[in-house]
Amino acid sequence: MSGRALLMWDEAVTKYDFGPSHPMDPVRLALTMGLVRAYGLDRAVDVVAGRPAGESTLRLVHREDYVAAVRAASENPRAADQSYGLGTLDDPAFPGMHEVSAMIAGQSVGAAEAVWRGEAPTP
Repeated sequence: MSGRALLMWDEAVTKYDFGPSHPMDPVRLALTMGLVRAYGLDRAVDVVAGRPAGESTLRLVHREDYVAAVRAASENPRAADQSYGLGTLDDPAFPGMHEVSAMIAGQSVGAAEAVWRGEAPTP
């Protein structure tokens, strides 16, 4: 272990876009990473891009039909299945929704695995 903190980052997470009026605007992620870089903090940590979570990993938390609904909404946002809360004001559907969601989940899994393997320091 290097003893350096681990920062999971991939520009792909900024594609998580519920629209300009939604509070989870991806600009918050881009601006945060911009600050990290501006202050040189990215040189003080190990910046690592995780892999997108695969189907079996997503199904540890979500039912198969929900994963399929997100995948379908990703391909055709206008036909999102609102019975899953997709395509609503709170959870608007957007192109690439499944892929970026899998990336974000994969970043979390990657961080947890790095801690488990002793590749990232813990308090």
